[in-house]
Amino acid sequence: MAEAVRDLRGRHPELDDAMEAASAGGGFAWDILCDLYQVFFADMVGEFLRSAVAEHVKLAVPVLVATDPEGRIADWVAEKLVDLVPNPCEESAEAAELAKAVDTAQSVVGAVEDPSAVLSKVAEGLVPKAVGRVLGLITDEVIGEGGAAA
Repeated sequence: MAEAVRDLRGRHPELDDAMEAASAGGGFAWDILCDLYQVFFADMVGEFLRSAVAEHVKLAVPVLVATDPEGRIADWVAEKLVDLVPNPCEESAEAAELAKAVDTAQSVVGAVEDPSAVLSKVAEGLVPKAVGRVLGLITDEVIGEGGAAA
């Protein structure tokens, strides 16, 4: 595999920048890793956790076996807990958004002389949150006290 990559880079030197980029997401190598994770492991890990959590819930609360013989409550609890497990690809995207926020903050500090240029960047960051709250897509329960998504 390594030889194939070297051969590809030899034939197409324009790909060197993309393959060596150290962006917030990790560049080309991170994209490949993320795709492999999504195709092979994401569903498998999710199903494993879902089944393990559902069985542990049934063991922890034995009353559920009698009141809910189909296991819908345990499955619901398992689904909610599995949703809390971070996806490395999504975490990488959030890190890229954080890097963008840092760039915006640095431009705010550097642009004290021209506040009108900063206003558009601040508005660009605030509009999606405002629209999400107005449409009911984002609630105060979703946003933690620090302003970051919980």
